[in-house]
Amino acid sequence: MIGKAYQAGLPVYIVTPLGLMAGTALGAFNGFVTAKLKVPPIIATLGSMYIFSAIMFIVIGGAWISGLPGTLSPLVNGWVGILPASALVIAVVYLIAWIILRKLPFGNHIYAIGCNEQSARLVGINVDRTKIMTYALLGFLAGVAALLYVARLRNVEINIGTTIALEAIAATILGGTNIRGGVGSLLGTLLGVAFIRIMQNGLVLTGVSSLWETVIIGSLLIVVLTADALRNRNNPRVL
Repeated sequence: MIGKAYQAGLPVYIVTPLGLMAGTALGAFNGFVTAKLKVPPIIATLGSMYIFSAIMFIVIGGAWISGLPGTLSPLVNGWVGILPASALVIAVVYLIAWIILRKLPFGNHIYAIGCNEQSARLVGINVDRTKIMTYALLGFLAGVAALLYVARLRNVEINIGTTIALEAIAATILGGTNIRGGVGSLLGTLLGVAFIRIMQNGLVLTGVSSLWETVIIGSLLIVVLTADALRNRNNPRVL
């Protein structure tokens, strides 16, 4: 959406909200499928990922969108005093996410649903609405990521995001998020992302083929999930 809007000659103050709204709408769609149609989240999100990828391929005509304007570039290449603008953007996003998760009832509702959805319903939480809002928020953040991507590279690849799902899952699980829900932290996720990126850079510096990245990340994910399953078997959660 961002790339096509730029190609259509739209100014940045229209391109930016358009990208954010597109991400929010797609996220809300996932939330609706999960909450209202009762499709398991992993099935709904993986299925929609392939659907959205196919639609994107059709929309951009199977070719890269390149040579986009640099009006968004200050978001990642600019400086605010002695600090890089990209670091400030990430800091603001994390601060807002922390406030939502730790200081607002909405964040408590998310954790409650993750711990036990049925109990959350019994205490009066509107589970379906909270799920849809959560997925919409995730879609909005995907829109933010898309803006930063275009700002940095000024193009749109036809195979964009092919490995991002594995990296995102691995980063959150390595950061301490429980695959069964109800447990997780922003700091842990940030450390998980940093670990994944440092490992990838280390592989490049040591001359290891990039093809091994997914093998190593997938192996780490299996090891962590296995350890988590063994821990839960020995210490079952009381609901």
